Amino acid sequence: MLKLIANDKVLHLIAGFAIMVNCTVIINLFFQLPVFVAAVLSLLFSIAIGCIKELWDRFTGNGTPEMLDAAMTAIGAIIGYVLVMRLQ
Repeated sequence: MLKLIANDKVLHLIAGFAIMVNCTVIINLFFQLPVFVAAVLSLLFSIAIGCIKELWDRFTGNGTPEMLDAAMTAIGAIIGYVLVMRLQ
């Protein structure tokens, strides 16, 4: 059971990272904003998506809402932000 819980958190971490990095690339390419601006917007968007997903779970009953899931999504997005800023 503990391994299953850990797997779920890792998936949230990966999702936050993937959303952040992909949104940064899309915003930068389509809107031609500076990388810093695209990265900040993507970070905020990724965190919002993580929170909205947990709210969705809470109000629809389709999942188990957990603050740690939202936190892991945010941590993944922050890791993506740091990576993007280091690579620019």
